[in-house]
Amino acid sequence: MEKENTIVAVATPIGSGGVGIVRLSGADSLKIAQSMFDKKIVEARHMYLGHIKTQLLDEHGFVVYFKAPHSYTGEDVVEFQVHGGVLIVNEIVRKCVELGAELAERGEFTKRAFLNNKLSLNEAESLMDYINAQSSAELKASQNLLSGAFSRQIDAFMEKLKDCLAQIDVTFDYPEHDDEYRTAQEIKGDIAELNEKIKQLSNTFNSGRLIKDGINVCLVGAPNVGKSSILNALINSDVAIVTDIAGTTTDTLTESYVYKDVRFNIMDTAGIRESDNLIEKMGIERSLKNIERADIVLCIIDVTDLKCEILNKIKDKKHILVFNKSDLPFDENAIKDIAQGDDYIVISAKDNEQIEKLKERIFNKVFAEKLDYNSSIVMNERHYNLLNNACKSLSRALENIDSVTLDCIATDLMEAYGYLSQITGYGDIEDILDTIFSKFCLGK
Repeated sequence: MEKENTIVAVATPIGSGGVGIVRLSGADSLKIAQSMFDKKIVEARHMYLGHIKTQLLDEHGFVVYFKAPHSYTGEDVVEFQVHGGVLIVNEIVRKCVELGAELAERGEFTKRAFLNNKLSLNEAESLMDYINAQSSAELKASQNLLSGAFSRQIDAFMEKLKDCLAQIDVTFDYPEHDDEYRTAQEIKGDIAELNEKIKQLSNTFNSGRLIKDGINVCLVGAPNVGKSSILNALINSDVAIVTDIAGTTTDTLTESYVYKDVRFNIMDTAGIRESDNLIEKMGIERSLKNIERADIVLCIIDVTDLKCEILNKIKDKKHILVFNKSDLPFDENAIKDIAQGDDYIVISAKDNEQIEKLKERIFNKVFAEKLDYNSSIVMNERHYNLLNNACKSLSRALENIDSVTLDCIATDLMEAYGYLSQITGYGDIEDILDTIFSKFCLGK
């Protein structure tokens, strides 16, 4: 990949602000910056205050130089830190281009960091999750991946595979001192142990996906059972219209709250009933579709009218029966008869303490095991698929190790190694680089 050119971009968000940063990376970064700056830039990682001059500007700001390889990209990098006006930073970019720089593509700074071995491919992907984190849980999980813990785990898997392949090679190279059967028995345990470790890591993806995307919680039930009231109570805001008129909600309303560092996306849906109203019927159809894409369904039932005609529609989904309006008289035994062993809770949307108990119940239902942010949690679907593919290759090797020659087993092990190498980027993955780094913003 051509890396001789020097690139430039604005590294701060578009819009006016207190500070704007323009970033250069490449062999000519210092030369270009020096020709615009009235102070001699001598020391690396030293911030200089002076005047940055173009045809339109005489900007009083800072310049800092990072000498290769001790920079974000591994190349010579210069950053201008100026007043955060749109015209100011754009004018500095224009002048840099005039002096020989090229406008950076999306994610090109981080791509160069990867190509210069400043970070692995999965760390680059984790950086995007880290920047875009919308909950403390996502921030913690992505920070752990960004720290290199995940990369080190993958590297350890790959080292174990290399050890197994080396043992097979010895069998081929020195047949008079070894035999295939004994070697097969020696590496079988290592392959099985490695396969189990990769499966355990892969199994964290379900939690990782929920941490990254948020948990989709669908509120369903008959009209006027209090779905909108519960939505308002969960997010602690009156965003949904609440009336005594049945059928007030005719479309899906989605709001979010954060509980125990995790984001929960609450979908308030149209009440499900027979209706001749075209708009309400369309809302009910959407309600049924939202059940399918929900991670958990809350079936809301009025304690004063225990009719519930949609239990059969949610029986295959993770769900909780929520009997609402407990501030009114109700029959506990009748509720138990309806629940019939299902997970249920009795609440009043007017009672904050009971709403907190509902949040706790939802959290525990979704995350059966305690989240450990100090261990690697797979949040990237590409990583998940590659881990699964590696497991398939190892499982095939284990299945056939007693019945085929070791060269066939070596092929499976090399295939598993290839899948793992694509996670960290130490493999033939040029075809996926542009897709990954195009998700980044300019200047990153």
